[in-house]
Amino acid sequence: MRNCIFILVTLFSLGLMLSSCHRSGKTTQNETQDFSTMRIEFETKASFGGVETMAREIQWVDMKNNRTAIQTIGETKGMGISQKEEQLSIDDGQWVYTIDLINKKGTRMKTGESKEMAQAMGQFIRPDFKNLEEFVKQNGGKMLPNETFLDKDCTVFEVFGMKQWLYKGQVLKVEMNGQVMRQAVKIEENVSIPDEVFKIPEGIQIDEADLSEDASNE
Repeated sequence: MRNCIFILVTLFSLGLMLSSCHRSGKTTQNETQDFSTMRIEFETKASFGGVETMAREIQWVDMKNNRTAIQTIGETKGMGISQKEEQLSIDDGQWVYTIDLINKKGTRMKTGESKEMAQAMGQFIRPDFKNLEEFVKQNGGKMLPNETFLDKDCTVFEVFGMKQWLYKGQVLKVEMNGQVMRQAVKIEENVSIPDEVFKIPEGIQIDEADLSEDASNE
């Protein structure tokens, strides 16, 4: 169950990450990141095969300086095991750092390599789409009427069994089988974000990420 929370959050973001690629057609307002900065607080709750994951996440997005940071604190319980996790992910535009704040260890890879990995993970998804609506329909999903969530007018769609609320390029809410699995509880736009948010905490050992095929199969 190691890194279960980080993997879960990444899974929810994968569809949106891929939908930002290869687009050349007409897009809607919520498909573009039309803001300077954004700070979002999320809550995640999910259960798979008797294993329950609960987490709180803070996401900082700085479009002006092309950088993001995500801090996730949570706990996974199940099968007689309880595991706490505290993860920090930083993309400063050049490097992507994935840090375990409990064990004070992390890895880094170039931002371009991280994007290539995301695209490789999504090879099963049809890539020849021009906008979100086409992406959703080509992958067996459907567009739904807009809804207001946290006072934001959200584009709503359902794909891969997940109903998602999209606002300015950010998925604010995810439902699966009628149950809320991840949702924003607070969102702030165009706020001041301290530079320290995007810096590696002191005392963290950073190694180069092993991108070899053998490592990916471990």
